[in-house]
Amino acid sequence: MADTDSEFLSDFVYGDENYACIQALRKFADGNSGNSEPILLIGPSGTGKTHLMTALHRKKTANTHFNKVLYQTGDVLVGNILRRIWEEDKRYLSHYLNFDMLLIDDLSALHGKHSTQQEVILFLETMKKYSIPVLCTIPDGTIVTEPIVSRFPGTVLRLASPSNDTIRRLIEFKASRYNLTTLGRKVVRTAVAARGNGFLIEGALKRCAFQNVFSSTYD
Repeated sequence: MADTDSEFLSDFVYGDENYACIQALRKFADGNSGNSEPILLIGPSGTGKTHLMTALHRKKTANTHFNKVLYQTGDVLVGNILRRIWEEDKRYLSHYLNFDMLLIDDLSALHGKHSTQQEVILFLETMKKYSIPVLCTIPDGTIVTEPIVSRFPGTVLRLASPSNDTIRRLIEFKASRYNLTTLGRKVVRTAVAARGNGFLIEGALKRCAFQNVFSSTYD
């Protein structure tokens, strides 16, 4: 595979249910989205939102021509904004304007902070004004999700739960990384029952790999 900015998706298993979402993220990663509108990535827990964001960060910072990328959790951004409000200090903004891209992971820290939600929206509008692309994530179904979605000043992408076929390919892909050529029925049932939650599938396969090593060592 050619060394492109879209290569960060090479280890992300997805199916038709997320094709459009992934294509939009490819354009964002390559800088070919056509505008600098912020993107909000929504999806159930374990579907790979943080996986995609951290992979994109690694890819961009490895490129010496595009290395001013900030990866930050949502609670840090919220803390900075609250500190700015409390101390009436606007210098925090200049810090973010020094970057070429912002990756803000998990805005669920905005729960219960209604005035801060509006401040975050204003922050994103400012980044848009200065043509700094921003990718944010938030878990689907949280109390704070809908207020952010309804006021988000950009594109909202929804990462759907994987189909059964995608789950099967995801299990096979992760199993190969642990050199698991055969999987016990219990492990497969556990992984399938996880319904595409990458964390739970990873845990089931790690236990299987550990048991294989343990049994071969102590046969």
